[in-house]
Amino acid sequence: MKNDIRFLINILIRLSCHFNYKRKIQLIFLFLMMIANAIAEICNLSLIIPFITVLTNKDKLNDFKIINYFSELFSIQNPNDILISITLIFCLTTLTAMSIRLINIYLYGKVSALLGADISVKAYRNLLTRPYIYYIQKNKSEFIIALQEYSAWTVGVISSALQIFLALIIIFSILLSLFIVNATVIFIISFSCLILYSILSRLLNKKFENLSTILTNRSKEQLQVLQEGFGSIIDINLYGDYKYFLSIYSKIVLELREKQQQMRFLSTFPRYIIEAFVLIIFALIGLFMAIRFNNIASLIPLIAFISLAIQKLLPSFQMIYSNISLIKSQKKSVLKILDILDYKFSEDSFFDEKNYIFFKKIEFKNVGFQYTINQPKIINDFSLTFYESEKIGIVGSSGAGKSTFINLLMGLLEPSEGSIFVDDKCISNAKIPNKLLSWKSSISYVPQTLFLSDASIAENIAVGESLSEIDYDRLEEACHNAKILSFIKSNKEGFLSKVGDNGIKLSGGQRQRIGIARALYRKSKILVLDEATSALDVKTEEQFLNCIFSLKDKLTIFIVTHRLSTVKSCDKIMIISEGRLKYFGKPEEKTNIN
Repeated sequence: MKNDIRFLINILIRLSCHFNYKRKIQLIFLFLMMIANAIAEICNLSLIIPFITVLTNKDKLNDFKIINYFSELFSIQNPNDILISITLIFCLTTLTAMSIRLINIYLYGKVSALLGADISVKAYRNLLTRPYIYYIQKNKSEFIIALQEYSAWTVGVISSALQIFLALIIIFSILLSLFIVNATVIFIISFSCLILYSILSRLLNKKFENLSTILTNRSKEQLQVLQEGFGSIIDINLYGDYKYFLSIYSKIVLELREKQQQMRFLSTFPRYIIEAFVLIIFALIGLFMAIRFNNIASLIPLIAFISLAIQKLLPSFQMIYSNISLIKSQKKSVLKILDILDYKFSEDSFFDEKNYIFFKKIEFKNVGFQYTINQPKIINDFSLTFYESEKIGIVGSSGAGKSTFINLLMGLLEPSEGSIFVDDKCISNAKIPNKLLSWKSSISYVPQTLFLSDASIAENIAVGESLSEIDYDRLEEACHNAKILSFIKSNKEGFLSKVGDNGIKLSGGQRQRIGIARALYRKSKILVLDEATSALDVKTEEQFLNCIFSLKDKLTIFIVTHRLSTVKSCDKIMIISEGRLKYFGKPEEKTNIN
């Protein structure tokens, strides 16, 4: 139990660091409402004994000072009028306590939802803004499950924490009322409940830990197999391999649902044990009182008071236990979200507007790269210089290091050794980010596999701009140079034509031309084509390259390709093999490019 409380306090402190000022004010207001709820419960309970007493025996109206004070204040003398007034006051306090309780339930639900939205948005921002190397070392499904599942479970933990706090306040207020009336009975019942819940919690603690790990892992595996299945839809249609994915999915889902049901059962069943246990204790106490006291009728108000108090106490005890159980079951998920939230994001790491570098030369000086110190080098001792407006062809077999070189050039990876300079100023040092950020904003990149959103052609080219913000003259020029303008205009909706999920309505060549148009629309000074023309036929590729090479803008182009015809049209070529630079110079000077 101590470890559970310590863990809860620790995660709440860590989470509170990520709450904004407005949310903290809302939490303070919520806590004040919880205290108001406790006061209302005390007032409601305090009226039980006088109400039941005078209801069963009018002669005892004068035994209670509060009734005497009330009757004198409002000049009420008739016993029936006093009884009616007391009944109305009791009903009013009951309705007030109920209303405040409902307001509390609504408020903590709303505050939990708002905090959950804030956490999810911040986690998404922190994932989007991580360095590129972070994504290389992770599975994309981990990010999706973190935002979809872990953030939702974290909201559940926040909601549980608020419910625990509310339940504790209610328990304290009720116990205080009971203690004033009959300390012995309340001590026996409360102590017994506490001991029994503690025993159950200790017995089930390891089970909750195991379930937490299983639920986290199976949720991640569920999303992964879904992505793999939908990603293999062509193979499934061709070869009928759906049973393979269905078999894996069914095993994961079956175990996931079974463990979720176990979690629900373990969180709920102690309630029924405690209820039975308390009823037995209460029956024994009632028997003891009946034997000891001759006038059992005089004890009816006390019994009613204790009965109502227990009726309110048991749900609060169960609320604490079930919510602690839920928190333990989501422990791993919350810790994963906290690791994401604790990432130090800086607005200075990104430019809101383009801030191009106008350069004359780019230098690699003894540049090497390896992902970890225990892995072999992917790039070995690259020293070479590129000049403004040059067209550079990059050739190499698969795994030779071409993509890593491009990532180093674009500033996505930091060299393990050596440095990269632009006009004699280092851009590869993370300690001087402004130069690197300016450099990144000067580059347009077209990958071989392009991601397209399920939006219009215009929105997929002018990424990050709404339809009202797009410069359509510049858009049309980029599409003309990318050799896709005629296709767009042949569609009835033109630039507003939808491309479908990841461009499913387009051919491979059309997708790549949209990617090229996207790069040209940015008007960057450096264009990187990473196998970006591989889906184009030779004639279209030649027309496109001639158009790009003849642009009036001083455009520096890096082309990763396997086609010799493409490389021969470049000013210089690089040949990379096994992470080493085998040749760098004019293509005509290399007799055997292969």
